[in-house]
Amino acid sequence: MEPENDKQSVFIAGLAVFLSATLLIVMIRVAADATGGQLLGHYRYPVAPQKSLVALATPGSQGQPVIKLRKAAARAYTKMSKAAKAQGVDFYPISGFRDLKDQQYYFFTLKSKENVDTLTRAHLCAPPGYSEHHTGYSIDIGDSARRGTERESSFTQTKSYQWLKRNAARFHFELSFPVGNSQRLAFEPWHWRYVGDMRSFRIFYRSKSGVTYASMFLVP
Repeated sequence: MEPENDKQSVFIAGLAVFLSATLLIVMIRVAADATGGQLLGHYRYPVAPQKSLVALATPGSQGQPVIKLRKAAARAYTKMSKAAKAQGVDFYPISGFRDLKDQQYYFFTLKSKENVDTLTRAHLCAPPGYSEHHTGYSIDIGDSARRGTERESSFTQTKSYQWLKRNAARFHFELSFPVGNSQRLAFEPWHWRYVGDMRSFRIFYRSKSGVTYASMFLVP
């Protein structure tokens, strides 16, 4: 009977290993879903409800639709813009909240017109569902005195960028994609995000910090 018992022991041990591996795979998948996972370096972000958004009083560039942000981000941006203007620096919003349809246009339609291949466009632009602009907390900024530098690396040479580098943190804004960013995405000196309340802080830093047991089950 001992050989039979040995077979049963081996079977049970093998089954335990299989179930443990299966559970680990399931947990990894659940963990990825909990943070949205990553797609070509981009994190998944929730789309802000329309009722949470307000239009910026500062006009955007010519021909642009009304630019909206979450209320807290809009208030902070307005204060920041006024503070800069008082010091002789005049910047303006290029793009704020984008829904999935907006981002689909940027990623698929616009980039294909520019003849940009898929991997390159993902390095430069987030796919729909993975843009910080969905949150209502991110904004692209241009310099009024150097129009044409928006969404260009030359924006770093503007007074607006230099002022933002020195002062944006006071208004709870930070550069989303600095040089050498951990997501290995293109440097975007014009792209800033608001992290001045717990909602915005959780959205951005829960994604960046990876998955923990607490973030999966304990953090609301």
